[in-house]
Amino acid sequence: GFKTWPKREMFVTGAAAVRGDTTPFARHLYTTILTAVLQDKTKEEVDALLDSELVQLKTGQVPNTMLSVSKMLAHSYASPSAPMNIYAKYLISIGELAEAGPKIPLIVTKQSKAGPRSLSYRLPTTDEPVDYDYYAEMARRPLAKLMEAAYLCGSNEDGAE
Repeated sequence: GFKTWPKREMFVTGAAAVRGDTTPFARHLYTTILTAVLQDKTKEEVDALLDSELVQLKTGQVPNTMLSVSKMLAHSYASPSAPMNIYAKYLISIGELAEAGPKIPLIVTKQSKAGPRSLSYRLPTTDEPVDYDYYAEMARRPLAKLMEAAYLCGSNEDGAE
């Protein structure tokens, strides 16, 4: 939608844009790409914009605060190897509070993964390498659907459809 007062600006709502586990970087990316689509940018221009944003991400130019989400620890998880259980143990090991209830900020790192689909969580202030591929993939999924819908029935250069 658009907000016109006190200043004109666009705001994005919808599942991908407002989920609690969506990072500020992803929200920025969705808004940027949606704005370009609504401004009738070509698919090639939008692809180039997306690629540029993802290069910034993968080269570490996006601060960890833009990649952080807050998740709530539950009272118990079925598996002791659940990522949030492992994160809680890590927090306790570094002297941080890890109780059920409050939301705790985290980022996904490349360290200590148990398998290809497991996640390693750390505090946003960590020096461990961030898993930029994870963030790129999480951003691409909803954007792929947006791009498909936006350019599915697009016309080519000579006006034919």
